[in-house]
Amino acid sequence: MIPGLIAGGMFKVILILITTFVNPNFVKTSSYMLLSAIGDAPFYFMPIVVAYGAAPKLGGTPTLFGLPVIILNYGISLWN
Repeated sequence: MIPGLIAGGMFKVILILITTFVNPNFVKTSSYMLLSAIGDAPFYFMPIVVAYGAAPKLGGTPTLFGLPVIILNYGISLWN
């Protein structure tokens, strides 16, 4: 999980560097949107993976632990 978070953060850093120093209009392209979604994916799915992994240790089923997290993440994606 840690390498995925590092990779997602590095994607975001690269996008910031490109838009700051190379081409400010890169924000308007579809390539930027794709790379931004790739950079956001580890942070979006991290709570789901944590809930799925913690469920057996806490004596529950992964579905019952993951479902509320998925519902909360869906609500967050509607706000953006």
